[in-house]
Amino acid sequence: MAGNANTRFANVSLLSVASTLPSRVTTSGDLETRLAPAFERLALPSRLLQRVAGVLERRNWADGETSDDATVSAGQRALAEAGVDASEVGLLINTSVSRKHLEPSVAVRLHHGLGLPSSAINFDVANACLGFVSGMNLAANMIDPARSSTRSSSMAKMPTISKPTPSTAC
Repeated sequence: MAGNANTRFANVSLLSVASTLPSRVTTSGDLETRLAPAFERLALPSRLLQRVAGVLERRNWADGETSDDATVSAGQRALAEAGVDASEVGLLINTSVSRKHLEPSVAVRLHHGLGLPSSAINFDVANACLGFVSGMNLAANMIDPARSSTRSSSMAKMPTISKPTPSTAC
């Protein structure tokens, strides 16, 4: 097979996906209203932001909301939907580019928030827009026994928990 997007795994499946969106919504119309004086001075047409960017609305965390808490909530839902108990998880890979601090890794906070066992491996993967794909590939390579000669029985069930990001840049 030609190309770089044709990797196949025999013993890996995605059991569930869950996300949480920030509650604060800012529409393109809201922004254009705030920018109206500048748009008028520059003789720019109305609905420019929506037409150029194709974005109808943006989301941000409201006061009292944090991306870490939202991710833990989404992770709990993903585990429940997959029928996997947190004690069975052997790997958590955080693939978000959104983080409040570099160290400790965001994965550590998520590991604790989800109540994963101390034997579970956790780390962050930052690869811009490809972070999620890179994380999925890493996890699959760690799980699929056909791809690796060393296995850990604690990695048998690894639902993927991806940190939601309100960014539309990618």
